[in-house]
Amino acid sequence: MKNKLFLLNLIKYCNRLFKHNNIYYGHGTYNYYTETIHLIYSILKININKKINTIKYYKITKKQRNKIIKLAKLRIKKKIPIAYLTKNTWFCNKKFYIDNRVIIPRSPISEIIKNKFQFIKKKYYPKKILDLCTGSGCIAICCAYIFPESKIDAIDISKKALKIAKKNILIHKKKKQIKLIKSNLFEKIKNKYDLIISNPTIYK
Repeated sequence: MKNKLFLLNLIKYCNRLFKHNNIYYGHGTYNYYTETIHLIYSILKININKKINTIKYYKITKKQRNKIIKLAKLRIKKKIPIAYLTKNTWFCNKKFYIDNRVIIPRSPISEIIKNKFQFIKKKYYPKKILDLCTGSGCIAICCAYIFPESKIDAIDISKKALKIAKKNILIHKKKKQIKLIKSNLFEKIKNKYDLIISNPTIYK
């Protein structure tokens, strides 16, 4: 790899590493390029929506470069998803903390979220929302952004998952809007809801 500490050089290097090794894509990335961007942007704390052309000559330190290369090689050797290596991922253009206590967010519901629930908003505004099997809390948090006047219950059976969800709720400053509840599906739920969303996960 060239000695110049420019972002573009590092991207090209990681691209080659991932391209020529057998890696499964599907944990929030789609190919070797998006895998590279996820890794580098996470470590450098760059917004995922930032265009490469605007920052390709962004200078990085040797320490940052070495850390990224180390994680890239670990990704290849151990097959650990990038999200778990960097402790964060993006869902619907928002950044979330993640680790192996929860499933990495990926859901067809993201398309509805990106469309800001237009098919619902045209009819009514849901005052009470339930996110069933919340996991990292990403769906509940995204709903809180779209429906700022709604109250949201985020349910999960896993204490570990609820800890991650709580961390993300605090990061996104949605504590007043989202309530976490430990429950096996509807077991401890007595409320009625205008909107129920679920991307279920099976815990072993």
